[in-house]
Amino acid sequence: MTPGQIIRMLRKEQQFNQSAFAEELGYARPYLSRVESGKCEPGLQFLRKAAHTLRVPVALLLVGEVMP
Repeated sequence: MTPGQIIRMLRKEQQFNQSAFAEELGYARPYLSRVESGKCEPGLQFLRKAAHTLRVPVALLLVGEVMP
């Protein structure tokens, strides 16, 4: 899975709609849409904000799982 696919899955699990999640992160909804669809690679700052908001480690967004 790509970081965008993981973000989309976690965002939906936590019942954020795309607009609300993008606003929470301080990014425009179209940017979030491009990240989730794989049309754009997110930067580290975006990944850190997304991980914090979703309450998961950044590593989870990068590799899809957290090693013990």
